[in-house]
Amino acid sequence: QAVAGSLPELAAESAFFSGNASVYWPEVATKSLRCFERLEAAFWEVHVSASTWPLLSFESTVRHGRHRGKSLAGQAPLGGREGRLVGFFCLPSRYELEVMLEEVGAVPPSIHCGSEGLHEAMPLLLAYLSGRYEDLQRAPHPQMQDLDLRFGERVSTVYTQQVANYHSLAVEQLSKLSGESGRASGSTAFSEAPPPREAEAEPLSVAVCILGLARTLSSPSVFLSLAKNASGLEALGAETSNFFVLDTGGRPLSDFNAAFEHLPVAGLVVVNGTNWGGPKDCPTFDRCGSACTLQFHKLGLCLRLIETSELSRGRRFDWLVRLRPDMAFRAPIGHLRHLDRNAVHAVMRESGMSDMNDHFALVPRAHGDAYFGIGDSCPSVYDVKISRCLGDLAEGQHTYPECAFKMRLENLGIRVANFPRLFHIVRDSACVQTTGMWMGVTKTDQCGTTGN
Repeated sequence: QAVAGSLPELAAESAFFSGNASVYWPEVATKSLRCFERLEAAFWEVHVSASTWPLLSFESTVRHGRHRGKSLAGQAPLGGREGRLVGFFCLPSRYELEVMLEEVGAVPPSIHCGSEGLHEAMPLLLAYLSGRYEDLQRAPHPQMQDLDLRFGERVSTVYTQQVANYHSLAVEQLSKLSGESGRASGSTAFSEAPPPREAEAEPLSVAVCILGLARTLSSPSVFLSLAKNASGLEALGAETSNFFVLDTGGRPLSDFNAAFEHLPVAGLVVVNGTNWGGPKDCPTFDRCGSACTLQFHKLGLCLRLIETSELSRGRRFDWLVRLRPDMAFRAPIGHLRHLDRNAVHAVMRESGMSDMNDHFALVPRAHGDAYFGIGDSCPSVYDVKISRCLGDLAEGQHTYPECAFKMRLENLGIRVANFPRLFHIVRDSACVQTTGMWMGVTKTDQCGTTGN
């Protein structure tokens, strides 16, 4: 019942690969992200063989992108010659909604599929995608003990790692395909166009902006991860220039020598106090506090560093990347050439259950002034009130950074594309994080928000 009620939407974010066919990971990475963060569902990975589900030896097959009802007679079996099938199923889940409602004492709805429902859901989705309704209806369902299940958790701390794993495999596969004809990914994170041959493409250049309180930048777990996954030709497929705008909290720059060795510095500003001026006056951002005013000021300073570098080098960068100095990545960002250059790529939930994350963004240079120059804007009370942001806006008298970015880009008609949350924030060992909605959120320079 749960699957049948949204079958077209769930099938669109599911995929099957038969026999020894290689899994096309960009498709899987894209569909998993949309399944989790557009449909608020769960994404199950299942491996099954004809020895335990004889249907896989029938004369049928799954063609990716084929609509139901197409004739597949005479094609390979559903499981290919080898009688194997790898399936990725998007199945109903209300986990995020359930957690939110439980925290405020409400009774959540229970319409979802757990692992116990997979043996029923899999034939239904396979029938919809292949058009082999009669065969799948007559055949007995696979038994749960015969299914090799990998992933499928709904908890955000688990599914983010699942999406990161798929993204890493997609980045590796696209890198190999870039010298071939390539395949279209049709994705949110990856562009609709197939990856071009590297020999035919001019090298991209990217400015990586690392800004904020320095915090754990001196930790090898941070700077080694940034160097490997978020900067450089291998991680981004582009010539990289690193720009730093740091509040060191009074620490000497020598504390960060190892970080600067792995992340060569193209430009550096140390912001301690008002030595580089202050934020522009804006009542709306002033009410937000330093989370808006100081952050937006640092973004503006980094943009000035980038513009100065562009004048010196005689051409503009192709992309700007916004990072924090206390983040580590689970997977490489991937070659920027594969992304849609008409959108800002950021972490968000397409379902509308979250605002745009303000820790990270991949920004085409054409939109650089819009994103990094946010401090030059000043939304009115009315702008805040109609913003459709999720937090308490106090009738337009309060905003917060995530909402400010959302307002800014929407007002300028700039599309935001969802990008997987590949990173996590690395706190000082003395910081203890709270995660619940009502568990006493605090903020300190050392630990940031929700630290104590």
